[in-house]
Amino acid sequence: MAQYLLEDEVYFLNPDYVFICFGANDMGVWLYDSFKEVTPELLEKRKVRDDEYILAYEILIDKLLERGIMPVVMSPYSVNSFIKESDAIYTVPDNKEKEDILKPSFYKRKTFQNINDGFKGYAKRLKDLAERKGVLFFDIFSKTYEKMLSEEGKGLYFDDGVHYSKDKGHAIIAQA
Repeated sequence: MAQYLLEDEVYFLNPDYVFICFGANDMGVWLYDSFKEVTPELLEKRKVRDDEYILAYEILIDKLLERGIMPVVMSPYSVNSFIKESDAIYTVPDNKEKEDILKPSFYKRKTFQNINDGFKGYAKRLKDLAERKGVLFFDIFSKTYEKMLSEEGKGLYFDDGVHYSKDKGHAIIAQA
């Protein structure tokens, strides 16, 4: 949907640069649940979703370049692979596809590491895309992943392990 927002929310500002960053919802995180059996069908669904993710960036890059705007392609942020596992984590699914899939069992360290592994691949593909298109690339995944693994990673995320905390998480991102 991002391409449809350009007209209403971006172009009228006459920007020189526009940052593009999609995240976990766009990748289809439910396809990385550690309780799902990794079958050829699941891998095919991931591949289709992954290709759609990269294509969405490419469409935005082309639209921005047509207007003389320099895109800054950002990799997705990391999620918390050290999430405190709990069956009490609550989430409000934002679409029917996730409603039946994101259960408390989803919030496991292995699932979040699976997501990060997927994001590593996205970062590489996005870097390659940016180079091919001659636009800027910023690897926020590596920066947030390194912070998550370090002592500084405590307090980086909200309890859900996906969203960054208002105090520390957003400050780390802004600093990067």
